[in-house]
Amino acid sequence: MKKILSFLAIAGITASALTGCVDDNQYVVAMGVTFSGSCDQSSTDQAYISSMTCDPSNTEGAALHIINHITGQVGWTSDSSSNGTTYEPQIPNAGNIFIESIVIKCDRVDGETSGCDGTDPIVIDMNMAVGGSGGGACIGFTPDMSIISSWGGDLVIDIYAKYHDASLIKGKSSHTKLNLKFAKDAGVCFHNAENDKQPVDPPTEP
Repeated sequence: MKKILSFLAIAGITASALTGCVDDNQYVVAMGVTFSGSCDQSSTDQAYISSMTCDPSNTEGAALHIINHITGQVGWTSDSSSNGTTYEPQIPNAGNIFIESIVIKCDRVDGETSGCDGTDPIVIDMNMAVGGSGGGACIGFTPDMSIISSWGGDLVIDIYAKYHDASLIKGKSSHTKLNLKFAKDAGVCFHNAENDKQPVDPPTEP
């Protein structure tokens, strides 16, 4: 019996997939940071937070908006012979990914990357599925402002997600960045939204 070897047709997976690792997959896109209550998982046209001014003691909940453009492969293919169509088993839900964690890294302090020397990333563990073929998710997380403020009073943080698929492939989403300033007794964080949209305010309690 003729055995057909096929490749996983998962968009964005390069030769590194053979080792089970994909870094910074451009098909898993971190669109930006907003608030859980106002994040629309299916929209690619919404206001994202570009900068925040906070008191270091403030606890600020947020959401990372992810779009997953990975697709799966149809299981029926032709073997280009008179034998007709051959069924090739595929990984269930091949386009789906599962978010393992949100990672927050220091990117710049006072405009200098060297200002981040000696800082350790914050890793927030997750367990969340995101559908493929353009599926989106609003991944709620609460950054530890006391740790982040210890990196500096005027900084840029880098945020991305780590994920795995339904098999052995692991990877990272694209990155999004957020400007943070800290001022003692600043009270509730003040937010600015990008693209000249109206400032994004936290959702009010019902």
